[in-house]
Amino acid sequence: MDTGIYDCERTATELGLEPGLVLKLLKDFIAAKEEYLIPIEKAIETGDLEALFESAHALKGTALELRIKSLSDAAGLVTEGIKQKKKMDYRAIFLSIKDTFNRLEQSYPLT
Repeated sequence: MDTGIYDCERTATELGLEPGLVLKLLKDFIAAKEEYLIPIEKAIETGDLEALFESAHALKGTALELRIKSLSDAAGLVTEGIKQKKKMDYRAIFLSIKDTFNRLEQSYPLT
């Protein structure tokens, strides 16, 4: 199903997996969103760039595996900004990440 934000069928084909398995993996990822969001938000609030890098890197990897480009791109922006020591509005990027998770959850309800 292509909801505009994510296409399970396409991802399943790209990964050589059954669509039902991709849907389950996606829903597990959505259910675990706080495990990504809370550490990122805390790191931004405390200015801990090392923790922010690690949390964003973990999100980027999982999002890449699931082919969720908008999340992997946003998390990649954070990791590259930190690597290059750029002044960035990490809070704005975080809000974009949070919004994407919320849109995924609306498109693929957990219940």
